[in-house]
Amino acid sequence: MEACLYHPGLGYYESGKNIIGTGGDYYTSPDIHPVFGRLIAKQIHQMARILGGDRFDVLEIGGGKGILAQDILGCISKNYPDLFKKINYIILDKSTALRDQQERFLSKFTEATERKVCWIRDLSELSGGLVGCILSNEFFDALPVHRTAMVNGGLSELFVTHKDGKFIETADRPSTEDLSRYLERIRISLREGSVAEINLEAVRMISRLGKILDKGFIITIDYGHHSNDLFSQSRRLGTLLCYYKHTLGADPFIRIGEQDITTHIDFTSLSLSGKDVGLEVTGFTDQMSFLMGLGIAQEMEYAPKEEFAAMKMLILPNDMGRTFKVLIQHKGMEQPVLDGLKFKAFFDPTILPE
Repeated sequence: MEACLYHPGLGYYESGKNIIGTGGDYYTSPDIHPVFGRLIAKQIHQMARILGGDRFDVLEIGGGKGILAQDILGCISKNYPDLFKKINYIILDKSTALRDQQERFLSKFTEATERKVCWIRDLSELSGGLVGCILSNEFFDALPVHRTAMVNGGLSELFVTHKDGKFIETADRPSTEDLSRYLERIRISLREGSVAEINLEAVRMISRLGKILDKGFIITIDYGHHSNDLFSQSRRLGTLLCYYKHTLGADPFIRIGEQDITTHIDFTSLSLSGKDVGLEVTGFTDQMSFLMGLGIAQEMEYAPKEEFAAMKMLILPNDMGRTFKVLIQHKGMEQPVLDGLKFKAFFDPTILPE
């Protein structure tokens, strides 16, 4: 998965092709309508008011084409000039091809006298602790995972091998004991024959982010579930999916480097790993509730018919509205109250089964 997505020159995200949007393989919320970015900007503004001070960092993890950053900065520059003066927008993206697209979208904010956007390829490039907000939209789902299976009462890992000119899976002993420890922490016992993806990279990343955040918030928007739901029998074959020209598939061994490969996120493990480094759960909800709390209904009220239909896609309960979840964590402050979390979460991601 790492090679298929990120291999220099050959990986999916390094291909230089238009992979996101109408002419690509899948949509993201910023592609649907700019209101998505505007409402996140509104939430960031409230966070900045809570933090105060003369500095506010925004670190976006995985910048896509740069549309989200463009919409956020455009809204802040227009509606919140005091915040715009002190904002420092950083994009972490190791894809050279996507960074080129981002720079084109964000030229307005990089050619100005006061440069507002900079790029890094790794968190180690940050010289000091962040004060502000770390943001990601559909980042964690594209991190490479370990595929595991319960075979003859024991946990096996599904590796990739090559036979008769084809890639195939083969089960063997797990490559690391961290896989068993991961399941033990969330009190999950897989049933015989079940397949499950374990995203060790995701929990490592949230730990790194928590350590570099001195004070502020982390907003994670992605599709996923509480661990009890993610590893339930209804998903006994796992959640690994492939996207190619807006067609859904489940075979990662075809179209190597030409299709997206994703898995659903375990928000329980993200929350628990965050707690280890001082991140508290501010709240957890779905995208529909998050955007409603920030005023998308008011935005839709006076929108033209075509724009109304696009905005509606972002909150449809049977589509993006409930599929995508929003986890907000905070550090260095008492429990804050945020508009995006006005609606009560339908479950607490840190609650584990007895």
